[in-house]
Amino acid sequence: FFLNINSFFTKRNGLFAGGGDQIQFLKRKVFEQLNGFNEKYVLMEDFELTRRLRKTKFKSCIIQNNATVSTRKYDKNSYLRVNLVNLYVFVLFLFGVSPRKLKKYYSRMIN
Repeated sequence: FFLNINSFFTKRNGLFAGGGDQIQFLKRKVFEQLNGFNEKYVLMEDFELTRRLRKTKFKSCIIQNNATVSTRKYDKNSYLRVNLVNLYVFVLFLFGVSPRKLKKYYSRMIN
């Protein structure tokens, strides 16, 4: 039930689109023009790439197909904990906290 709540938000092209349980497909040309993933990010790299993509002329969309993802993180930490930590780190990302600090905070809070 709770993972279906996550699914609801990942099916919308809003603030939370572009990471987590979504799968990104980019044409090689677009990926190369964006200079690929920013390797400083070991966490939030997908949101960082999506942020840069949205600043370009390239269009994106969300394909309404299901993808199977692992629930290990939820099983080990609880649904509530994972989502609160994800929200916390996401807000820090939006406020420009460094990739190194994002990883440090996330690693402290999630098993």
